[in-house]
Amino acid sequence: MVKIGVVGTGFVGLTHAAVTAMYGHNIIGYDSNITKVEAFNSGEKFSIEKYVSEKNLAEIVKKQLDTKRLSFSSSPESLIDRELLFLCLPTPYKSNGESDLSYFFQAADTIASVLLKRDNQDFILFVDKSTVPIGTARKLSNYLTSKGLTNFDVASNPEFLPEGDAVNSAIHSHKVVVGANCSESFKLLRRSYSNFVDNPGYIETNPETAEAIKYASNGLLFSQIVAWLSIAGKIGEAFPEADFDVMKKGIIADKRIAEWGSYLSAGAGGSCFRKDALSTIFQLKSKGVESSYLELINNINEHQKYYLIERAENEAAYNFNMKNIALLGTAFKQGTNDMRESNVLEVVPRLLMRGVEEIRVYDPLALDEAKRIFDSNKNQNYSRLSFHNNVKDALMGTDVMYIATDHQEFRSIGDAILSTTKNPYLIIDGRRMISSDSVDDLISNGKSYLPIGGTFRQGLIK
Repeated sequence: MVKIGVVGTGFVGLTHAAVTAMYGHNIIGYDSNITKVEAFNSGEKFSIEKYVSEKNLAEIVKKQLDTKRLSFSSSPESLIDRELLFLCLPTPYKSNGESDLSYFFQAADTIASVLLKRDNQDFILFVDKSTVPIGTARKLSNYLTSKGLTNFDVASNPEFLPEGDAVNSAIHSHKVVVGANCSESFKLLRRSYSNFVDNPGYIETNPETAEAIKYASNGLLFSQIVAWLSIAGKIGEAFPEADFDVMKKGIIADKRIAEWGSYLSAGAGGSCFRKDALSTIFQLKSKGVESSYLELINNINEHQKYYLIERAENEAAYNFNMKNIALLGTAFKQGTNDMRESNVLEVVPRLLMRGVEEIRVYDPLALDEAKRIFDSNKNQNYSRLSFHNNVKDALMGTDVMYIATDHQEFRSIGDAILSTTKNPYLIIDGRRMISSDSVDDLISNGKSYLPIGGTFRQGLIK
């Protein structure tokens, strides 16, 4: 058993704290947000998922709270007896793409001031779990030394958790990368990750290589998503007879081509891909190394987030002025309430600029987050948004439906569209959620259909 502190209890921190407690370690999750700490300590599913909505996570938190292996605190003094501290803090990007490490070093400063009060000077290990620029572990080590801290090390252990499947991925992790400087650090990390040390994906290296693995991994994954959008997706949009779904089967039959990333969307979102791409670009440029490939990927992806609006205007000759729109989904992907870099953050402003009368919003998980982001007190234009608790209410009285998130319930909305809307009606399917049979039925009933990865089909007038 290792006495562990997890600093920062967002998506990464809460998942890591809960799953690590499952393996018998004693965990304190520290967060300066007192309200969040109280919510997590309550063990109540609704209170936990208000902050982090991940399948089975709230249940695991409750169970580990009951075992007393997991607790949460807003007091930095609670970390004074910890052997290992995982730093799970936000590292957003600045306007120039550089990673903002202010939260990271503020937390380190707070913790250092507490640890200097310890009665003993036992070895303590800080671990960067956040995605941080290459060289940050050593920079943090120098910083802590300047604060007077002794007998410590700083390691890097980047996370590779896909949102929407974080718990399962943490429990059955295929890759654990630890970068440290001394044998004592590696021994402590092996104890923490004792379930994984014999796996082929358990990798030990230096901190810089560990940090670099995260950036290179996310850059390559980002490029796979954009490649599918830019090649197979565009072919499907150019040629009516080219069925994307059949194309996909034929393409991935070649085992050299990865299936991952083959889903089509209105741009890749989430907390990592764009942020990490921009950070990598900044880091490469600071070393005098060109970064044109990553810049191209990022630019293509950003345009992808709103280009369906342009396609509707160009291919369907659609005028959004004074139209009512049902916006289905605001999270960047299914299974999460996270709206960071979601395509709707680009879609909504562009629809408002085109003079839409109302945007009727529904998301099964992220509705509260959507209300917070699209708050009319922050921007008067957001008063044209209304929020609804189910698909049918969102569809009521609308002229257009825009599917922005791949929530599974949107696969079976054909009947709701037919029973709720009048013709002419435009369906913009940004996630290819509606089956081909259902699309045929909708078109035969007068609905027009514009999908990602496919051509526009005009509704049949009866």
